[in-house]
Amino acid sequence: MGSLLSIFRAKRDTKALLESIHNEIESIEDLKESVSKREKNCICLFFTAFVIIYTISVLVFYRFYLVVNYSKQNIIENLLWLLPFIVSPFM
Repeated sequence: MGSLLSIFRAKRDTKALLESIHNEIESIEDLKESVSKREKNCICLFFTAFVIIYTISVLVFYRFYLVVNYSKQNIIENLLWLLPFIVSPFM
């Protein structure tokens, strides 16, 4: 019975098939573009957050530790305390 009904079914022409494939390709390209934009925005957000947190932590450290506890005898120790702030941007 199924083979009898398949005879009367209209076959898809190549033009309609190509149009459907073209539409699928366009939707995939649009999806790739939107995902790429979201990834760039996410990276920019993380970078901005890191810079803000880094700047605040350096200012707090400078204000509350180096200004209050600064001693000229322990210059090497003071530089060791600053080492994480110097190294972390290069990680």
